[in-house]
Amino acid sequence: MATTVYALLVIYRKNGEQSAACESLRRAGNLNVLMVDNSEEDFGNEDYCREVGWQYLKMPGNSGLSKAYNAGIDRLRGVADYVILLDDDTTLGKAYFGALTYAVCIHPEIRIFLPTVWDRAGLLSPCRVPRFGVHRASDPQKIPQDEISGINSGMAIAMTVFDDYRYDERYFLDFIDHAFLRDMRARGETIGLLDVELTQRFSGSDRGTRESALRRFRSYRKDCRLYYSNNWLERLYYPLAITRRRLGLSKQLARADRQKR
Repeated sequence: MATTVYALLVIYRKNGEQSAACESLRRAGNLNVLMVDNSEEDFGNEDYCREVGWQYLKMPGNSGLSKAYNAGIDRLRGVADYVILLDDDTTLGKAYFGALTYAVCIHPEIRIFLPTVWDRAGLLSPCRVPRFGVHRASDPQKIPQDEISGINSGMAIAMTVFDDYRYDERYFLDFIDHAFLRDMRARGETIGLLDVELTQRFSGSDRGTRESALRRFRSYRKDCRLYYSNNWLERLYYPLAITRRRLGLSKQLARADRQKR
């Protein structure tokens, strides 16, 4: 029986023609895509989707990534067998779908698959999440199942996973992926690896303006506090995680100030 796969692409404050992910899917052709638009303004994405033959779902402004995922998954219930989560800056082509089809055929017992994702700093996902912190890995094949994690973008998930699971909508942008995979590991789900590589312009490393960087930090701080709130050891670790992030932000802002001089 054929497996129906949908890409669930969340877009924010841009038109599909400005999105590397949208344009890569468009060039691949004949793919099932649901665009979830988290923009506050109208960027013409409904017309874009109509033109390329995709489904379109408009959120009421920037509702956060977890709410966008839940809304998209609700739309795809009874339609898709697998859903691929996709940021608007991750490129995806037909090779991905071939790798996923093969993996599902060979390992029907696995319901979650991660591709290899590279960003400007190197291997981004899969990554290691030991007791505390998120760490880049040198070899995805050597990450133990009780530590494996990864980013949302490019992750393929069987829709049956969502029969009794919804994303925690208290998360706005960060740690949604790691919280989801932590929950799945606790349930005993095996996380499979796809034999395909993707590239991403990771938004967490974008410079932007001073105001946007500070706003991004405040959002991260809230999500980080939630992620490290399960026990007293995690709550003790949280200040260290935020201090590291704040140091990175300070260096980023100092670089931006020097460039303006």
